[in-house]
Amino acid sequence: MNSFTTGLNDWRHVHQRIKEHENNIGNLLFDNQNRLQREEVKKCRQVLDQIINVIKLIGKCGLSIRGKRNEAAYLLNNESVDHGNFLELIILLSKYYVVLNEHLNSVKKKSENQHNRNSKGRGNLVTFLSHYTTDNIINIISNLIKSTISKKIKEANMFSVLLDTTQDISVMDQCSIFVLLIF
Repeated sequence: MNSFTTGLNDWRHVHQRIKEHENNIGNLLFDNQNRLQREEVKKCRQVLDQIINVIKLIGKCGLSIRGKRNEAAYLLNNESVDHGNFLELIILLSKYYVVLNEHLNSVKKKSENQHNRNSKGRGNLVTFLSHYTTDNIINIISNLIKSTISKKIKEANMFSVLLDTTQDISVMDQCSIFVLLIF
């Protein structure tokens, strides 16, 4: 029995009871579980930070993110396959960053196991490498850029807008918007 579940009448020894409670096996297990979870969250944030940096670099260079069809994690071990710019950069960076390497190896192993069981879809496999994740990151970055531009326009004393459209070879209109700010 624990003083904290049954109640405490002896207030002279409250510090001793608190110390006993803190060293209780349940608390130690809980603290250990919390520490492990914090470490896992820290690793996931580091992996996601690397992924965001790769997406920003690809966007800055104006490159495509995805390849043809070789996006499955169990195919990442095959070096003869073109995985696309995003996955190829992730594979390259994983050679230099331990946390990313551990994540990639874990994802590949889980994906291979799932593929060998003939499971359809990803199941509960969290990779941070799927097109859904990259699309969400791109949308977030896009919204941040739009928000920053909008904020700068509001702060400017004067501004002018130039809009130009042109048709590409597939008869699709391409629109460009230029904003000149005067502070």
